[in-house]
Amino acid sequence: MPPHGELERLIGTAVVDGGFRATLLESPEAASEGFDLTPEELAALVSANARTLEELAAHLYAWIVQAPQPRRAAARWLLDNQRTTRIAV
Repeated sequence: MPPHGELERLIGTAVVDGGFRATLLESPEAASEGFDLTPEELAALVSANARTLEELAAHLYAWIVQAPQPRRAAARWLLDNQRTTRIAV
């Protein structure tokens, strides 16, 4: 699986599933159950305090690009996805 593949899968699920998206924004820790996130990924997700999927993606993007190279591929995906998908919550 690519770096942050589970984080990408979680965000992808939020893009296509409105119920999951609402749960993710309201309770990211609960929504992340069933995803094999690293402790660092979970901490970044929970610390976002996002009201929209776009805010969450922006927060995760900033977290990824601050880190060493392995997070950068995931950051590119998040940025591309944010630009092509507009979701109203």
